[in-house]
Amino acid sequence: MKNSLVSSLFLISTLLLSGCGDSKEDTQAIPEGMASDPKQDATVEQPANVEEQIKDLPYNKLKLAIYTKENKDATVLAEFDKKDGETEAIYSNDYASTDLKGDPAFALLQPILIELQLNQEMSEEEVIQHVMNTFGAEDYSSFELEIDYAGGKEIKYNRTK
Repeated sequence: MKNSLVSSLFLISTLLLSGCGDSKEDTQAIPEGMASDPKQDATVEQPANVEEQIKDLPYNKLKLAIYTKENKDATVLAEFDKKDGETEAIYSNDYASTDLKGDPAFALLQPILIELQLNQEMSEEEVIQHVMNTFGAEDYSSFELEIDYAGGKEIKYNRTK
């Protein structure tokens, strides 16, 4: 009886421990830019030459505030400043539920700034429409945009409805 009890306990212990066995799954850190799902065998696409694109932007500083009738605070607030190889950024967008500063803000603003591509020759109406579309804003009660273009020219676009 004692042998069968010991044998049974041994067998149960073995079964329980085998269920908690070593997994064959690789637990190493996933390299940056790689898909996190092992079933995916592709890299996550990274925009090519982002740093070069940011360096080549036609403006060094951008300050944007879009206000709506429903919101006394800015519905969209974006600030970007590149100087001496450093970038500073603030990004708040109620449409995208975003409120960030520093590197996280810059990470979200990068593709927007690259897409924006404003220039000094654009009319005020073109600039406002392009900015509204790019930032996903539907309407405004007040629009304020200040841009320091790479050539040194500062232009302010202000409009109130």
